[in-house]
Amino acid sequence: MREVRHLNFDWKFSPVFSDEYILKGLPETCESVDIPHTVKQLAPAYFDERDYQIVSAYYKEFILDDITARKRVTLRFEGAAVSCEIYCNTIPCGGHAGGYTPFEIDLTPYTRPGTNGILVKLDGREDAAVPPFGDVVDYLCLAGIYREVSLVITDESYISDVFMRSESLLTDTPKLIASVEVNAPSGTLTAEVFYGKRKVFSGVLPASEKVEFTAEMRGALLWDLDNPRLYDVTVTYRDGDGVVIDVFNGKLGFREAVFKADGFFLNGKKIKLRGLNRHQCYPYAGYAMPKSAQVSDVRILKDKLGCNIVRSSHYPPSKHFIEACDALGLLVFEEIPGWQHIGDDAWRKRSLENVRAMILRDRNNPSVVLWGVRINESPDNDAFYAETNAVARGLDLTRQTGGVRNFSFSRFFEDVYTYNDFSFDGVGAPLLPKRRVTERSAPLLVTEYMGHMFPVKAADPENVRAEHAVRHAAVLSAAAASKDHVGCIGWCMADYPTHKDFGHQDGVCYHGVTDMFRMPKLAAAAYAMHYTRMPVLEVASSLVWGENPEDLPKAAPIFSNCDEIRVYRGGEYLETLYPKAAGVPGTVYFTDFFGPELANKEGMTKRRAARFRSVWRDVLKYGLRRLPFGTRVKLADKKFRSDAIACAVKYINMNGVYEFKGYQNGAHVCTVTKAPVRSKHLEFRADSVKLIHGKTYDVTRLTFRMLDESGNLLSAANDVVTVSAGAGLSVIGDAAVPLAGGVRAVWVRTTGVLTKSSVKCECNGVVQTIDVDIKSEE
Repeated sequence: MREVRHLNFDWKFSPVFSDEYILKGLPETCESVDIPHTVKQLAPAYFDERDYQIVSAYYKEFILDDITARKRVTLRFEGAAVSCEIYCNTIPCGGHAGGYTPFEIDLTPYTRPGTNGILVKLDGREDAAVPPFGDVVDYLCLAGIYREVSLVITDESYISDVFMRSESLLTDTPKLIASVEVNAPSGTLTAEVFYGKRKVFSGVLPASEKVEFTAEMRGALLWDLDNPRLYDVTVTYRDGDGVVIDVFNGKLGFREAVFKADGFFLNGKKIKLRGLNRHQCYPYAGYAMPKSAQVSDVRILKDKLGCNIVRSSHYPPSKHFIEACDALGLLVFEEIPGWQHIGDDAWRKRSLENVRAMILRDRNNPSVVLWGVRINESPDNDAFYAETNAVARGLDLTRQTGGVRNFSFSRFFEDVYTYNDFSFDGVGAPLLPKRRVTERSAPLLVTEYMGHMFPVKAADPENVRAEHAVRHAAVLSAAAASKDHVGCIGWCMADYPTHKDFGHQDGVCYHGVTDMFRMPKLAAAAYAMHYTRMPVLEVASSLVWGENPEDLPKAAPIFSNCDEIRVYRGGEYLETLYPKAAGVPGTVYFTDFFGPELANKEGMTKRRAARFRSVWRDVLKYGLRRLPFGTRVKLADKKFRSDAIACAVKYINMNGVYEFKGYQNGAHVCTVTKAPVRSKHLEFRADSVKLIHGKTYDVTRLTFRMLDESGNLLSAANDVVTVSAGAGLSVIGDAAVPLAGGVRAVWVRTTGVLTKSSVKCECNGVVQTIDVDIKSEE
């Protein structure tokens, strides 16, 4: 019977490797660490990228009894960067090159009854023979055993693979096909499918090296974005005497996903894809974050940012991330490690192994709808890409392939033309038409846009952050209206550290719609407004003149999924805005500071009032230096100009209280209030207050936002927040941190003590406390 031991606690770690560790193990004086682990905690900015590119050592002991020692023992790593050599009981037993795919080491010849020792020599240096390296790379491959480690113990005969797929789902005879591979088979295989506690299929076949179960699944409930229904699948292998030898447990979602020239179809329904790219790095922790952090990123992408697809740029993500996409209903475009460079024959062979490892790990996951089998933004290479596509199709014919390029009319071996479109600079068409990119018959998916074209920090001036959001929204609106594009995936979810060849002076690429702590910038609302489960209303302006160039008022961009927004000043109605006027949410602008008062209080005729509004709408949009000719002609009239300035001073003022009231289906659902700042307070929250110290440690993110009395973010706030963690918890990284753009976050992790604990923050002499409950895995 299969036994899985999770080896994630109490490893010895040394940042320096010595050959004597092979024979003696690591000294007791070495640091004790838990997995996931990073070899070096880097500061969020102004770090030295050489600090993590070291050769380090990890050591762990485990015990086998006499019976277990006679079984097959496999050591499984979910991910270790960059390359490693493994020793068991001082004997070299294997290794792996590449930081993003799982690998297994057969320890059977090297284990013994009693205590056994594993030594990992981990090389975090960039190796030109290993993808993605060989040239510059616009992200850091942060070293460490950063995903889980386990010991898998089986009999000599065991289930080696199960591949589940469905056919003819949208017909009267939908089918489930499960291919099961068994090492050294005899006896029987039983396949069972459950939906909840209800068994919907059971079948028994004689065991052989490869067995294929076929089940008719009439009435199968489909997996989709709103209802990501998952079935439980159990495959049991018994010997000739009926004794259970091995059991496979997995989940299955029935869905049909197809890219066509005219769109993407999920279960026959056309869906416009809208998403973001995601790097898996975190401040201080690097790549080393457990399951709960991976799940949290999926929740942010779907529930906070309104995405329906994510691209795992530029490598396979954690298995926990993929499984959370399955459970929550987020589509995945998953791709192999790489960035622009294609290496020699040995390099390409390793890349093909990456294709195999990626697909074999994740081909049972319904969220994955597209395999990325081309090195991101690489040149054409017919022989190589013919082979990557052949490998993918040989392993999984149920999914199409894509390959991200950054030039038009590339050689096309895939099923979907996946293209990075950085043509938009804020002026002109946000996306290139298909006729300028690829053939009409190819599905066209934009896989990156914006990014380096307009990088933005959380603490940048308001007009810069608002323009960032406006540009993202423009691309999203263009894609939504386009018949050429099946969708678009923006660059990117969160800011990330990178090499000195890229990014800003401080080593950070500020390309995210959130900062690296996953705190939203204004551009996050450009995505969130496309989500329908919650009202979204973001007024991307403080309505303060001094925030803008020339010290002039500016049109206030608004991002909302409301049907209408009614604007009031001091309780008096000004105007109504319609974000969905084009059929889908789009950017609207608040410009009418006058409302009916020009007629009611100034005695203007409708014609003169309309003229005033037209002039001030242009001033708010363009500023005084870039006014259209017709507006400049109007302002050349001294009387008109004098009256216009007087009305502006009187009505476009910052001392009023502005209310933006959002309505959906005729009901008032949300309000945003803008008023002069009279006070400030720190909002302190935790993503989760129930932590599970189980197969690994657990984490929760603590978020801080400085707000005014109306709940608006104070983006200039840089107050220092100090965090303290109670029993059973520790802070990851610095405990005293300044706000940037009025926000910050800190992660805390469990340490192994199961207790009711708390976390505290202190800011400007005010202490706040959140209670946290730490339990074991049930």
